[in-house]
Amino acid sequence: MKTYVVLRLVHGSWLYGLATPQSDHDYYEIYDFRNQRYRPKRQANQRIEGDVDEMRISLERFESLCFKGVPQAVEVLFSPPEAWVYVHGSWHDLANGIIQELPKYMTTILDTYRRTALNFFKGDEKRRRHAFRLLVNARELKLSGAMHSRLSV
Repeated sequence: MKTYVVLRLVHGSWLYGLATPQSDHDYYEIYDFRNQRYRPKRQANQRIEGDVDEMRISLERFESLCFKGVPQAVEVLFSPPEAWVYVHGSWHDLANGIIQELPKYMTTILDTYRRTALNFFKGDEKRRRHAFRLLVNARELKLSGAMHSRLSV
């Protein structure tokens, strides 16, 4: 196998604390390459089968998405250990390295959160709830450099 799993976790409404009995089951998986010179063009893949939605993404792509402020990636970065299905021993050091770099990209990250929240506010009640969550997360990230992925915290 050319890759190995760095982190696999429960994602989506189950991570945010907004799940209902009708919610699908979302998983987010970060992988890295065993051979650091091997880099296929496609480094993200989403698969939906029944009520299971799986996102699989390379560590390199994940890091890039964090610095761009893509909410799904930033939420994974700050996800609580109880959401983790599998964690490789290297995850803590990798996550801490990304977190230390976030201040350099904070303007971009907060702008992405703002734009995403504004788009969600135009939707139904569920999307507006997510917009609110994004704004709460962005404020917490701006003030403390960290955030909680769950609204209940």
